[in-house]
This record gives sequence, C-alpha cells and structure tokens, in this order.
Amino acid sequence: VFKGKNGTGTRWYEKITAGYNITVQNQLNFTDSLFSFDKLKFADFNNAVKHTIPIAATYNIFRFVNMSLSAGYNEYWYSKQTFKGYDYTGDTVAQTINRGFYAARDYNAGMNFSTRIYGLKMFKKGKLMGIRHELRPNASINYTPDFAKDPYNFGYRTILDPNAQPVYVSPYEGSLLGAPGQLGNYSSVVGLRFDNNLQIKVRSDKDTTGFKNIKLIDNFSIGSGYNLAADSFNWQPVTLNLTTLLFNLVNITANATYDPYAFDTSLGRRINETLYSRGTGVARFTNAFISMSTQLKP
Repeated sequence: VFKGKNGTGTRWYEKITAGYNITVQNQLNFTDSLFSFDKLKFADFNNAVKHTIPIAATYNIFRFVNMSLSAGYNEYWYSKQTFKGYDYTGDTVAQTINRGFYAARDYNAGMNFSTRIYGLKMFKKGKLMGIRHELRPNASINYTPDFAKDPYNFGYRTILDPNAQPVYVSPYEGSLLGAPGQLGNYSSVVGLRFDNNLQIKVRSDKDTTGFKNIKLIDNFSIGSGYNLAADSFNWQPVTLNLTTLLFNLVNITANATYDPYAFDTSLGRRINETLYSRGTGVARFTNAFISMSTQLKP
C-alpha cells in the first residue's frame, strides 16, 4: 500500500499492506399475520455496521529469519445497548434496553518469527542416495487488551446466576456483527512450534532421472505456549501432530496432547504445579488420535 513508483518495495514502509472492509446488516423478524407497515418502528429492526482494517508487513532480518507483523482494527456501530442483571425479587434475569447510536471498537496485534534449517546426508553407494530433513522453527506473540476496562469500557460486570460468580458481559452481546469479546482480562500468548518434514532420495532404474524422491513424513510438529495474562496454568498443553502419505496410498493423520501440569488424584483435577518443578518429568500424556484413509480407484 506504500510502495513507490518502481513498485519494488525496498523501504520498510513499502512492505506494509492494509485493507478496509465495511459490513452492514439490517434484520427484521415478524409474524406475517401480525405484520403491518403502519405499526413498523425503527426499534423493531436489529441492525449493525462493522468496519474492519487489517494491517500486515513481512520483513527479512539477519538474512535467514522472516518477521511478520500483523494488526487488526474493528469498529462496531449499534442502535441499541442491552444491560442484563439478576432480579432476585422476580427470580429471573432482567434486562434494560437503551436506544440510540453507540460505537465500540477492538484491536489486536501479533508478531511472528520463522526460519528454515536444512540437514542433508548423501551416500555414494547403495540404493539410498540421501536423506533430507527440514526443520521450521516458529515463534509468535500476540496481544489483545481488556476492553472492559478504561479507557474502553465496552463491558460491565454483572450477576446472571445467583449461584455463580459475577461475570463480564458486553452490552452489545448478540449483535448481528459481533462485539469486543476480550472482557475481564487482557490476552497475550507466547507460542513456540517446530515443524519438520523428512524425505529420502533412492536410486531408481525405472525413473528417467535415475533417482526418486520419497516423502517419509509430510509434516511433524510439536508446539506449546505460555499465557502471559493468566493468573494460573500459564503453560499451554504440548501438542504433537503428524501427517504423512504411506506408499502414495494411505493418508495418516495423528495427534497427541501432553499436559505440563501435575494431576492430583485425591482431588480429581490438575493442580497449578508443573511436573518439571516436581522433578517428575516434563509433561504427562492426556490423549491421542489417529486416522487412516485411502481412496481406491477401479
């Protein structure tokens, strides 16, 4: 969006891209037998406008590292606010509706670093010519502020269940085009993931090139993250994912999840203490899934 006349995008600001999108919705629900244009009021309509501005930029740093920056801004226009609270007298959830023009907004930002590392081993003799391993480390961080606090105040704290704790609710909850959803605490997660693929090269008399490339693992990834905003259980589960195609016939998808936190059997729940701090390992297995499929052609 900021490229110069030559369009090469060599300056830092010439690599920035931005867009704009506006969505307008107006909805009316009615029973056909009771509908009348004479009785139609503006309050009968449910309407909203949403403006969206995505911004992104990608840079190459230290020659081998790609840095991607992203940010998103949303602005919402509404014609009503709805405030809810528990009415102990009537033993129900009461609500108050305000009519007028109201605006709310939210935004988020993120940063991502990635690179590629290759390992190659060649063999001069035998059917196996070489092994190639590609490792793609990826580190990321994102941030979304708490839109219930100053200076935003797009949420309020209320009681909806007399047997539960107060919760943060948006006065624009249920809007046609959404509302700021990060209420009560900010969100910021540091993520780390490693993607891998593995392939071999074999000598082949059947191929005109004299060799054939075979993928052993299309992708094997391991990742986790750390939630900076959480007051407990900051470490996220460790996830492993595998996809591959065996014999060019069988698709295999598998994943497994490991929890870095200890489990108290007497309480029947996980506790805010890592296995590593206890000296009993790094993570404990919680679940796994595997799927195999193929397609047979006559």
